[in-house]
Amino acid sequence: MIVGRTAMTINKDRDELYRFWRDLENLPRFMNQIESVHRSGERESHWVARGPAGVRLEWDAETVDDRPGERISWRSLPGSRVESRGT
Repeated sequence: MIVGRTAMTINKDRDELYRFWRDLENLPRFMNQIESVHRSGERESHWVARGPAGVRLEWDAETVDDRPGERISWRSLPGSRVESRGT
């Protein structure tokens, strides 16, 4: 199930945007449902979000593709309570 998909144009240099996205702890600044993201390893992170009816959800994810200046992709780890991925 796809919960949400959004596209937007941001008038910034691609390297600046890459650096911002690469620091996953910035994601709660514009993803309203995400409370926090903390790095827990080289490619791993721990996510906390608020779901329907204010239910707190937590899961671990991994970076699966990292191309500096181009794109970053992540997905929740197998066995996580939440299935999540993004690019």
